[in-house]
Amino acid sequence: METPPTRFAPLRATDLHDALTRGASLVTATNRLARGLRQAYEHRLAAAGQTTWPTPDILPWSAWLGRQFTALTDAGELASVLLSPAQERLVWEGIVGASPAGQALLRPDAAAEAAASAYRTIREWRLDPAELLAEAGPETEVLLTWVDAFEQQCRVRGWLSRSNLPAALADAGRRGRLDLPQTLLLAGFDDYPPAQAGLLGLLTEQGTQILELADADATTGTAVRLPTADAADEMALAARWALARLRQRPEARIGIVVPELNARRDALERQLTHTLHPESLLPGSRAVPPLFEFSLGRPLADHPPVQDALLALGLLSGPQPLADVGRFLRSPHFAAAETEWAERGRVDAELRRRAAARLRLPAVLRWTRDPCPRLHRALRDTLALADQ
Repeated sequence: METPPTRFAPLRATDLHDALTRGASLVTATNRLARGLRQAYEHRLAAAGQTTWPTPDILPWSAWLGRQFTALTDAGELASVLLSPAQERLVWEGIVGASPAGQALLRPDAAAEAAASAYRTIREWRLDPAELLAEAGPETEVLLTWVDAFEQQCRVRGWLSRSNLPAALADAGRRGRLDLPQTLLLAGFDDYPPAQAGLLGLLTEQGTQILELADADATTGTAVRLPTADAADEMALAARWALARLRQRPEARIGIVVPELNARRDALERQLTHTLHPESLLPGSRAVPPLFEFSLGRPLADHPPVQDALLALGLLSGPQPLADVGRFLRSPHFAAAETEWAERGRVDAELRRRAAARLRLPAVLRWTRDPCPRLHRALRDTLALADQ
């Protein structure tokens, strides 16, 4: 087994530009860091007066693994099919849903997601299932049953889980089939789990120079604990602190760590806007790019057009609650909404007075036939397509 060093030789931030210009590959821990370093490289070239330059080879770890896998399959060295995250999720859902333990669960899809996450941890940290089983409780025994079923399906069907990709690449490297980079730069990694460390150690043993980007902004600091009245007061205090730091150093990059960001995102966004962009709250104010951004992307289903598209798909799948039908009728994202909005509002009100608690699409068709002809035609055509 490869035994790489705990950390690799450091690369000073001032030397990063020259290394990228010479064609070195920079692999980052996250997509966000890859984008930020690419932008910084390009801004430096633009500031120096250059108008064109080769695209620097900066990519996140997952993309770098995928590129190595593609090179091996193109060369005929690997015949496996690499599962996408969505495909792997469906495989886990099928395994959990078909098992006796999964059929007894209220949310087998959530159990499948947890099982997939646990499997990634097992493979990433090279945990021995036999040792886990020796100290297992009932839940662990069920998990390992699902793991066995997942790995058996992958073997039979020629699938490769992304959790096993570092091991597959390391095996190809030991056989001399991996195209080894001359220099590999790393950035943003807090630690290296054994599967990742094993692959990097193999590259080092076979002649690749691996350098780790030093954190130029690393400083020692003092932790301060402040009491606040509630979560809203805490967010307001964090926003005011960020504003004070920006006034001291306008070029500073400031991070605010927020537990359960998904649940608190909207409230925090309002507070940051109020504190950092108070001018945007005035009537007729001109939109300006915000000074802040969130590292966690908003789920696609939270965007209004997608929410409404899901409402329409729900109508095609079966009876829907009357409240959802009303949201569908009031949506601005469907055919002729701008000209039929008043009529659709009246249909919604009439449904609340006279319709059943749940409605199917044919019933919505009947109610919209006369007052909303364009929506009626669109729904009729959609239903015809669905029937095909």
